[in-house]
Amino acid sequence: MTEASRRAEISHETGRRWFGQAGGVIGNAPRPVSGRYLSFEEREEIALAHATGQTTRQIGTRLGRHHTTISRELARNSTTRGYRAGNAQREADERARRPTTAKLAADPVRVAPAQREPVRHDSRRPRNSNPATGTNGEGTGASPDIAVPATEALDVAYGLARRPG
Repeated sequence: MTEASRRAEISHETGRRWFGQAGGVIGNAPRPVSGRYLSFEEREEIALAHATGQTTRQIGTRLGRHHTTISRELARNSTTRGYRAGNAQREADERARRPTTAKLAADPVRVAPAQREPVRHDSRRPRNSNPATGTNGEGTGASPDIAVPATEALDVAYGLARRPG
């Protein structure tokens, strides 16, 4: 930091402040493991318990995880030689590190409306009018198939829904 500040001909404190405002450095120290993902220690427990013939429910109960989490872990990371915690952790780390394509780059339908071509509008008719009728639908509404007082509508609808055929 001191060398960079000197080369930029600014004080060390100013360089430190600018560096912090620009976001600093993302450290590469091991991050704390969140409860969302299995830790290496949990994977070792799964390997040992699985090797002794315990069920996924028993393993899950012991680790405080849902049995489907254990089942998926075993299915995802078992080989013909069985489940190995080290291999499973390495695969999980690799999956977490893989580069992902941005959603907008992968799906042009999701492109922001401002980036799409503008919709052409016929200026001779109002924006909210129906092109077939030329009206905007104001003052009209849907008429019900069955005329029922509002207080009885739910009961009648329920009865019709339960009726066979």
